[in-house]
Amino acid sequence: MPIAMRYSINELFDACHYYFKETNRRMTFEYSLVAGVNDQPVHAQELASRLKKAMSCKSDPSQSDQRARFQAVHASVSDGI
Repeated sequence: MPIAMRYSINELFDACHYYFKETNRRMTFEYSLVAGVNDQPVHAQELASRLKKAMSCKSDPSQSDQRARFQAVHASVSDGI
């Protein structure tokens, strides 16, 4: 996409962090794996690190409960793949 060349990945995640901090609204990220370009574990680790920083905030107990349920589902799906 042409817009992808306009802003760096750091600018994108800085904007996401600002938006999340100001609104406390969730965002959805879509990530496409491209064989030989971004499909290695190191790429997943970098993405996870960036997402963690972009979405960092204080959470209330209901968010912690939701996170625990998500992690349980994610683990089940990952084990089944």
